[in-house]
Amino acid sequence: YAHVCHRDAENTIAAALVPGGKGYNPQLGDGVDVILGGGASYFTAKADGGKRNDGRNLLAEFKAQQYAVAANKADFDKLPVDGRSKMVGLFTKDHMAYDLDRDVAKEPSLAEMTTKAIDALAARKQGMFLMMEGGRIDHALHATTARYALGDTVAFDHAIQAALDRMQQIDPGLQNTLVVVT
Repeated sequence: YAHVCHRDAENTIAAALVPGGKGYNPQLGDGVDVILGGGASYFTAKADGGKRNDGRNLLAEFKAQQYAVAANKADFDKLPVDGRSKMVGLFTKDHMAYDLDRDVAKEPSLAEMTTKAIDALAARKQGMFLMMEGGRIDHALHATTARYALGDTVAFDHAIQAALDRMQQIDPGLQNTLVVVT
């Protein structure tokens, strides 16, 4: 959804998500339906404890666009999957915790986020595309922390299984479902 020269341009990447806002990617039409993960500080101004220099509070802008917003597991559990609502859940200031360190009361698992996203998108009854990532696997491997890499690989595997299980309920036999894992 974002077109930037470097992946560390998190503020620019975050702004590309907010419908109608400065930096928004118009190719997204009326916006991405489900956004779940970490990086809340890139969505809030420095004055509010975030990392944005432009003073914008992108979470407030999402709310103004009628997105349901979650900041913790309790909020996440309440996010609507009614086929009409769009959602943003940002559960950490920066990257999500490694799964082995994850506080289950604060951060949903990758499998939980995957299932919630599928439920929300399937309720729209118009087909869907879902991209989910186990990004902390790469971080752990760069840091040469095999324990974390393995823990997050297992969490990623659980998310894939959760996706397959949920899609099997929606599309028995997965006749109209394509799953790509890289």
